[in-house]
Amino acid sequence: MDVVKYLREVARKCHLSDTADDELARLRTENEFLRATLDSADQAMAAAPIWHTQHRVLSEILIGGRRKLAELDTARAEAAAPHAQPAEKALSRH
Repeated sequence: MDVVKYLREVARKCHLSDTADDELARLRTENEFLRATLDSADQAMAAAPIWHTQHRVLSEILIGGRRKLAELDTARAEAAAPHAQPAEKALSRH
């Protein structure tokens, strides 16, 4: 029973930081986008009349997905940059 009390006490003290919440939101956004991309690819493959068309359409969808993920990574890096600048300035002063 002491172990259960201890684990409950530790769980109460552990909270997600704001950065963890941001990371979860980013992962959920990427996950939603990837699922939509795969659904689009499935639909395109099912609707395409021949193998060559399926391959071309699927390739276009996946390339679009890569571009969108790159945009999300760039946006995340830009959003993180203002947070890093004060720390860099503080280090350069010493």
